[in-house]
Amino acid sequence: MKNKTLSQSLVKEISENEPAWMLKKREDSWRIFSSMRFSDLNDSPKSGRYTNMEMIDLEKESARASISLESKKNGIIVGNLNDALKQYPSLIESHLYSCVKPSSHKLAALNSALWNNGVFVYVPKNVSANIPITASITSPYKSALIFTHTLIIADEGSAVNYFEASNSEPSEYPSYNSSAVEIYAKKNAMVNFFSLQNFGLSDNVFSWQGGILDEGAEINWNNGLFGGKLSILINESHFHGENSKTANNGIFFLNKNQHADISTNAHHRVPYTKNEMDWKGILDDDAVSVYRGLIDIGPGAKKTKSTMKEHTIMLSKNAKSNALPSLSIKTNDVQAKHGTTCGYLDETELFYLMSRGLSRAEARKMILFGFFNSLLEKIPFEAIKNMFESKTNEKMKNEHE
Repeated sequence: MKNKTLSQSLVKEISENEPAWMLKKREDSWRIFSSMRFSDLNDSPKSGRYTNMEMIDLEKESARASISLESKKNGIIVGNLNDALKQYPSLIESHLYSCVKPSSHKLAALNSALWNNGVFVYVPKNVSANIPITASITSPYKSALIFTHTLIIADEGSAVNYFEASNSEPSEYPSYNSSAVEIYAKKNAMVNFFSLQNFGLSDNVFSWQGGILDEGAEINWNNGLFGGKLSILINESHFHGENSKTANNGIFFLNKNQHADISTNAHHRVPYTKNEMDWKGILDDDAVSVYRGLIDIGPGAKKTKSTMKEHTIMLSKNAKSNALPSLSIKTNDVQAKHGTTCGYLDETELFYLMSRGLSRAEARKMILFGFFNSLLEKIPFEAIKNMFESKTNEKMKNEHE
């Protein structure tokens, strides 16, 4: 029987039919993973004061997620990343792990070493596709280690919409779900990225999303986080070209004993770049959220405009919200600001709506949907927006009956 547990031999087994350069990348990543300790990670989202990542159980066998792809290609290359390694080796070799670097995090290195399924999207120059490419990623019904990797390359002047929905089959057995997403937006390209995470409430989840933007490029991030017992999400944008911009929008709804640690980081290195982060969350029961935002403006990034907002509503006295925004500014002539708030539902607002004939449950639901609405309305596709609203409604359901 082949070894499916964490080991260097598993790395070689996964890479058995891959190019030699891919095996080297995997083995280098495994060495990084093996050399790093969780206790060494003392920056976002690694502070044990807020999130103890050593509680993640990696003593499981590796398994393969199921990935279903839907797309109208319109000249766009869409397929499985494993197959693309053989079909487009030079294109992938020059981009893979350049944004989500194995050296950036112990669990990122583990994903780089052991991913065994993934998605590859290449959008040629000046090609635009309005209909979203949809990827459904499903974790199997068993306790397992799941590793997926997504690589999106939008060439010059292109535009693409990509939606990734992640979930697990109902199971009493907890899994570890690890994913990495790399987006390369070349000159004047635009990528709209949507992610809906709804893994089981016993699963541990690690996700790293990274984007590199060339001159005039645009990436719009849209995340919905609903699942996982412990969920770690790191989102990073690297501005390499002038007049590039990002919008980073996200919602999270946690209940029971869920714990989410979310980092959104913008690294500005050239002039005239723009970033807007806007996240909102709802916490109930004993749920805990940690939000870490970083605006990092380097010495050569004059005329940068970068903002960060995070707001959380707590529905329970036992819920905890931790906000840790930070600024690192190494030049002048920039605009940078951040703001975070957390609080409980306004009883005055509830009373007003109830005085107009709504039940308390109906009033609460209206307020909470209204809270999320400013971000949901930014989703331009009705079907995707409806899925975000449906998951929100599922979370509310038990609270309003």
